[in-house]
Amino acid sequence: MSVSVIIPVFQAADTIAACIGGLANQRHTGARVEVIVVDNGSSDGSVEWLETQSPFRLLREPRRGSYAARNTGVAAAAGDIIAFIDPDCVPDDAWVAAIVDAFRDPGVLVALGARRPAPDSGLNRLLGDYEVAKDRWMIASGQPLKYYGFTNNMAVRRAAWESFGPFIDRPRGADTLFVRRVVDAAGGPAIRFVPRMHVSHLEIDGPVAYFGKAYTYGRSQRSYRRVHPSLPLSFRDRLQIVRSLASEPGFGVVRMVALCALLGVGMACWACGSVVGMMEGHADAAVRG
Repeated sequence: MSVSVIIPVFQAADTIAACIGGLANQRHTGARVEVIVVDNGSSDGSVEWLETQSPFRLLREPRRGSYAARNTGVAAAAGDIIAFIDPDCVPDDAWVAAIVDAFRDPGVLVALGARRPAPDSGLNRLLGDYEVAKDRWMIASGQPLKYYGFTNNMAVRRAAWESFGPFIDRPRGADTLFVRRVVDAAGGPAIRFVPRMHVSHLEIDGPVAYFGKAYTYGRSQRSYRRVHPSLPLSFRDRLQIVRSLASEPGFGVVRMVALCALLGVGMACWACGSVVGMMEGHADAAVRG
């Protein structure tokens, strides 16, 4: 089995070295691994640093957009498995091994891994626990309209890419739209959550960054709903996820109260983003009309 790792890069000088370092430290997997980095017009020294490094392929995609860059990377890739990671994410040293293990099951077409904030401590740890539990719940829910994807830690079988790719060239949400196409055709079991496929997300360095992401995701979800039917997680869904965490040994009342407070702010930010996305949709419709 062979794995092609695709990294889109735009203004990533502060984090790309840690990402590349994590890939260089992968344990023996028995798989052939190639790393393809696609620069998307960086001007912060990212390319100059990458040009001094090896071994990986450095490509350039002049069209702005991370999905355009990813599509360019996949077009040049030779692997049986296409693995996506972002330049602000650092893979665990067993990341590739976990991907290879997941795809030994021929029914798996897409693998989604665990994403933890960095540093993974204090309030960040609470948010990381929730996000991992949420991703696990989504896969186990059996509700196709609530499935989503995330290309900062996702792997795809080559045959699935050829059937359902490439990514739609849009600012956000093309990973979710890809996953939804797979689910619609092959069913929910084709998507697997793989906890050992773990990355540290350097951008999420505290609750404020998390809230900013929540706003962005709310805005994005409104946008891709206009392309493919989709449902956000309901309050009841989120309550079930929180209850699953509460049942874990040692979680405790104090941690639960703190988590609920953080999630309350996060949901408010998501709702604000959703409203903005809805208004943008109405404005676009008016222009087209």
